[in-house]
Amino acid sequence: MKIDTSTLKRLAIELRVAVKEFVTKKQQGKLKVFAKAYTRKDMEFLLSLFDRYGNAVEYEKSGIRYVNGNEYGCFKFGYTSESAAADSNPAYVKARMTKLNTIKKVKPSDSLLTYPTTAKLIDALSILYAMRIFNTSFNEASMYIRVKRLKPVMDKISEQGITDQDQEILDDIFVDFSEEQRNRILELFDVTIPGIEFKGVRYLKLGKTRYFGVDNSGALCKFKYNVLNLRRTREILSVWKQIAE
Repeated sequence: MKIDTSTLKRLAIELRVAVKEFVTKKQQGKLKVFAKAYTRKDMEFLLSLFDRYGNAVEYEKSGIRYVNGNEYGCFKFGYTSESAAADSNPAYVKARMTKLNTIKKVKPSDSLLTYPTTAKLIDALSILYAMRIFNTSFNEASMYIRVKRLKPVMDKISEQGITDQDQEILDDIFVDFSEEQRNRILELFDVTIPGIEFKGVRYLKLGKTRYFGVDNSGALCKFKYNVLNLRRTREILSVWKQIAE
Protein backbone atom coordinates (compact mmCIF):
# COMPACT_ATOMS: atom_id res chain seq x y z
CA MET A 1 0.00 0.00 0.00
CA LYS A 2 1.46 3.33 -1.05
CA ILE A 3 0.06 6.83 -1.28
CA ASP A 4 1.83 9.75 -2.93
CA THR A 5 1.90 13.44 -2.10
CA SER A 6 -0.42 14.41 -4.95
CA THR A 7 -3.09 12.04 -3.63
CA LEU A 8 -2.67 13.38 -0.09
CA LYS A 9 -3.00 16.93 -1.39
CA ARG A 10 -6.21 16.02 -3.20
CA LEU A 11 -7.60 14.43 -0.03
CA ALA A 12 -6.61 17.46 2.05
CA ILE A 13 -8.43 19.79 -0.33
CA GLU A 14 -11.49 17.50 -0.37
CA LEU A 15 -11.65 17.60 3.42
CA ARG A 16 -11.35 21.40 3.53
CA VAL A 17 -14.14 21.75 0.95
CA ALA A 18 -16.35 19.24 2.81
CA VAL A 19 -15.90 21.04 6.13
CA LYS A 20 -16.50 24.45 4.52
CA GLU A 21 -19.70 23.21 2.88
CA PHE A 22 -20.99 21.84 6.17
CA VAL A 23 -20.52 25.03 8.20
CA THR A 24 -21.62 27.44 5.48
CA LYS A 25 -24.37 25.52 3.68
CA LYS A 26 -25.35 23.07 6.46
CA GLN A 27 -24.81 20.18 4.03
CA GLN A 28 -23.07 17.05 5.36
CA GLY A 29 -22.97 15.05 2.11
CA LYS A 30 -19.31 15.59 1.14
CA LEU A 31 -18.15 15.16 4.74
CA LYS A 32 -19.97 11.83 5.02
CA VAL A 33 -18.50 10.59 1.74
CA PHE A 34 -15.00 11.57 2.84
CA ALA A 35 -15.46 9.87 6.23
CA LYS A 36 -16.27 6.48 4.67
CA ALA A 37 -12.55 5.80 4.17
CA TYR A 38 -11.66 6.48 7.82
CA THR A 39 -12.45 5.17 11.27
CA ARG A 40 -14.38 7.37 13.65
CA LYS A 41 -11.20 7.93 15.68
CA ASP A 42 -9.32 8.99 12.55
CA MET A 43 -12.05 11.46 11.60
CA GLU A 44 -12.14 12.91 15.10
CA PHE A 45 -8.40 13.54 14.77
CA LEU A 46 -8.75 15.18 11.34
CA LEU A 47 -11.69 17.33 12.42
CA SER A 48 -9.84 18.47 15.56
CA LEU A 49 -7.34 20.21 13.27
CA PHE A 50 -10.12 22.69 12.43
CA ASP A 51 -10.80 23.55 16.09
CA ARG A 52 -10.82 27.24 16.90
CA TYR A 53 -9.43 28.32 20.27
CA GLY A 54 -10.45 31.46 22.12
CA ASN A 55 -13.76 31.79 20.30
CA ALA A 56 -15.58 32.63 23.55
CA VAL A 57 -14.41 33.63 27.03
CA GLU A 58 -16.09 30.73 28.82
CA TYR A 59 -15.18 28.02 26.31
CA GLU A 60 -11.72 26.76 25.41
CA LYS A 61 -12.47 25.91 21.79
CA SER A 62 -15.13 25.16 19.20
CA GLY A 63 -15.28 22.72 16.32
CA ILE A 64 -16.98 19.83 14.51
CA ARG A 65 -17.57 16.37 15.97
CA TYR A 66 -19.83 13.36 15.49
CA VAL A 67 -23.31 13.68 16.98
CA ASN A 68 -24.43 10.08 16.51
CA GLY A 69 -24.05 7.46 13.83
CA ASN A 70 -22.70 9.23 10.79
CA GLU A 71 -24.09 12.68 11.66
CA TYR A 72 -22.00 15.74 12.46
CA GLY A 73 -22.55 18.80 14.59
CA CYS A 74 -20.78 21.92 15.79
CA PHE A 75 -19.87 22.32 19.44
CA LYS A 76 -18.25 24.61 21.96
CA PHE A 77 -16.00 22.81 24.43
CA GLY A 78 -15.47 23.96 28.00
CA TYR A 79 -12.07 23.90 29.66
CA THR A 80 -11.09 20.51 31.08
CA SER A 81 -9.17 21.58 34.17
CA GLU A 82 -8.89 24.46 36.61
CA SER A 83 -5.28 25.08 35.59
CA ALA A 84 -6.27 25.38 31.92
CA ALA A 85 -9.04 27.81 32.85
CA ALA A 86 -6.67 30.08 34.78
CA ASP A 87 -6.44 33.72 33.69
CA SER A 88 -5.34 37.05 35.12
CA ASN A 89 -8.93 38.28 34.76
CA PRO A 90 -11.08 36.84 37.63
CA ALA A 91 -14.27 37.33 35.60
CA TYR A 92 -12.90 35.08 32.85
CA VAL A 93 -11.99 32.39 35.36
CA LYS A 94 -15.45 32.52 36.92
CA ALA A 95 -17.13 32.20 33.51
CA ARG A 96 -14.87 29.32 32.51
CA MET A 97 -15.45 27.43 35.73
CA THR A 98 -19.22 27.46 35.13
CA LYS A 99 -18.60 25.66 31.83
CA LEU A 100 -15.83 23.35 33.05
CA ASN A 101 -15.97 19.93 31.31
CA THR A 102 -19.13 20.86 29.43
CA ILE A 103 -19.94 20.60 25.72
CA LYS A 104 -22.56 22.81 24.07
CA LYS A 105 -24.06 21.97 20.68
CA VAL A 106 -24.44 25.07 18.50
CA LYS A 107 -25.57 25.93 14.98
CA PRO A 108 -22.93 25.34 12.28
CA SER A 109 -21.01 28.50 11.48
CA ASP A 110 -17.76 29.32 9.72
CA SER A 111 -16.74 31.45 12.70
CA LEU A 112 -16.46 28.33 14.86
CA LEU A 113 -13.46 27.02 12.93
CA THR A 114 -9.94 27.74 11.86
CA TYR A 115 -8.73 26.26 8.60
CA PRO A 116 -5.37 24.46 8.79
CA THR A 117 -2.99 24.81 5.89
CA THR A 118 -3.01 22.17 3.18
CA ALA A 119 0.49 21.18 4.32
CA LYS A 120 -0.74 20.51 7.85
CA LEU A 121 -3.63 18.40 6.59
CA ILE A 122 -1.26 16.46 4.34
CA ASP A 123 0.93 15.73 7.38
CA ALA A 124 -2.08 14.53 9.36
CA LEU A 125 -3.27 12.29 6.53
CA SER A 126 0.28 10.99 6.11
CA ILE A 127 0.31 9.92 9.76
CA LEU A 128 -2.95 8.01 9.37
CA TYR A 129 -1.75 6.20 6.26
CA ALA A 130 1.64 5.47 7.83
CA MET A 131 -0.21 3.82 10.72
CA ARG A 132 -2.00 1.56 8.24
CA ILE A 133 1.02 0.78 6.08
CA PHE A 134 3.41 0.00 8.92
CA ASN A 135 0.79 -1.23 11.41
CA THR A 136 2.21 1.08 14.02
CA SER A 137 0.98 3.48 16.70
CA PHE A 138 -0.06 7.08 16.16
CA ASN A 139 3.03 8.35 18.01
CA GLU A 140 5.45 6.28 15.96
CA ALA A 141 3.74 7.19 12.70
CA SER A 142 3.86 10.86 13.70
CA MET A 143 7.59 10.61 14.40
CA TYR A 144 8.18 8.95 11.04
CA ILE A 145 6.28 11.62 9.10
CA ARG A 146 8.06 14.44 10.92
CA VAL A 147 11.46 12.89 10.19
CA LYS A 148 10.49 12.48 6.53
CA ARG A 149 9.58 16.19 6.45
CA LEU A 150 12.81 17.20 8.19
CA LYS A 151 15.22 15.58 5.73
CA PRO A 152 14.36 17.64 2.61
CA VAL A 153 14.34 20.85 4.68
CA MET A 154 17.84 20.17 5.96
CA ASP A 155 18.93 19.25 2.43
CA LYS A 156 17.61 22.60 1.18
CA ILE A 157 19.26 24.47 4.06
CA SER A 158 22.58 22.81 3.24
CA GLU A 159 22.35 24.00 -0.35
CA GLN A 160 20.79 27.46 0.12
CA GLY A 161 21.22 28.49 3.75
CA ILE A 162 18.52 29.19 6.35
CA THR A 163 15.52 31.22 5.17
CA ASP A 164 12.54 32.52 7.16
CA GLN A 165 10.37 29.89 5.49
CA ASP A 166 12.79 27.14 6.57
CA GLN A 167 12.59 28.40 10.15
CA GLU A 168 8.79 28.24 10.10
CA ILE A 169 8.87 24.68 8.75
CA LEU A 170 11.42 23.60 11.37
CA ASP A 171 9.31 25.19 14.13
CA ASP A 172 6.30 23.25 12.87
CA ILE A 173 8.25 19.97 12.75
CA PHE A 174 9.71 20.55 16.23
CA VAL A 175 6.47 22.04 17.58
CA ASP A 176 6.48 20.29 20.98
CA PHE A 177 10.26 20.01 21.40
CA SER A 178 12.38 21.99 23.84
CA GLU A 179 15.52 23.82 22.77
CA GLU A 180 17.63 20.89 23.97
CA GLN A 181 15.53 18.33 22.08
CA ARG A 182 15.63 20.34 18.86
CA ASN A 183 19.38 20.63 19.03
CA ARG A 184 19.78 16.90 19.71
CA ILE A 185 18.16 16.28 16.33
CA LEU A 186 19.98 19.11 14.55
CA GLU A 187 23.30 17.73 15.82
CA LEU A 188 22.75 14.65 13.68
CA PHE A 189 23.35 16.81 10.61
CA ASP A 190 26.67 18.20 11.87
CA VAL A 191 29.57 18.38 9.45
CA THR A 192 31.84 15.31 9.43
CA ILE A 193 34.41 16.64 6.93
CA PRO A 194 37.80 17.17 8.65
CA GLY A 195 39.32 20.64 8.77
CA ILE A 196 36.07 22.61 8.49
CA GLU A 197 35.41 25.08 11.30
CA PHE A 198 31.69 25.33 10.55
CA LYS A 199 29.85 22.69 12.58
CA GLY A 200 26.14 22.83 11.80
CA VAL A 201 22.76 24.36 12.66
CA ARG A 202 21.42 25.08 16.14
CA TYR A 203 18.21 26.46 17.63
CA LEU A 204 18.53 29.48 19.91
CA LYS A 205 15.82 31.83 21.16
CA LEU A 206 17.19 35.11 19.90
CA GLY A 207 14.18 36.95 18.50
CA LYS A 208 12.85 36.52 14.98
CA THR A 209 15.82 34.44 13.85
CA ARG A 210 15.87 31.16 15.73
CA TYR A 211 18.14 28.84 13.74
CA PHE A 212 21.80 29.71 13.30
CA GLY A 213 25.05 28.32 11.96
CA VAL A 214 27.58 27.48 14.68
CA ASP A 215 31.29 26.63 14.66
CA ASN A 216 33.15 23.86 16.47
CA SER A 217 33.21 25.88 19.69
CA GLY A 218 29.42 26.42 19.60
CA ALA A 219 29.70 30.12 18.71
CA LEU A 220 27.49 31.65 16.03
CA CYS A 221 29.22 31.84 12.68
CA LYS A 222 28.68 32.36 8.96
CA PHE A 223 26.81 29.50 7.30
CA LYS A 224 28.86 27.20 5.05
CA TYR A 225 27.00 25.64 2.14
CA ASN A 226 26.83 22.01 1.01
CA VAL A 227 28.68 20.46 3.95
CA LEU A 228 25.90 19.27 6.31
CA ASN A 229 25.77 15.52 6.96
CA LEU A 230 22.42 14.32 5.56
CA ARG A 231 21.51 11.27 7.65
CA ARG A 232 19.29 8.28 6.90
CA THR A 233 15.70 8.25 8.09
CA ARG A 234 16.23 5.30 10.46
CA GLU A 235 19.24 7.00 12.10
CA ILE A 236 17.25 10.17 12.80
CA LEU A 237 14.19 8.19 13.87
CA SER A 238 16.25 6.22 16.39
CA VAL A 239 17.36 9.39 18.18
CA TRP A 240 13.90 10.96 17.82
CA LYS A 241 12.35 8.03 19.67
CA GLN A 242 14.89 8.35 22.48
CA ILE A 243 14.28 12.04 23.14
CA ALA A 244 10.49 11.80 22.69
CA GLU A 245 10.07 9.19 25.44
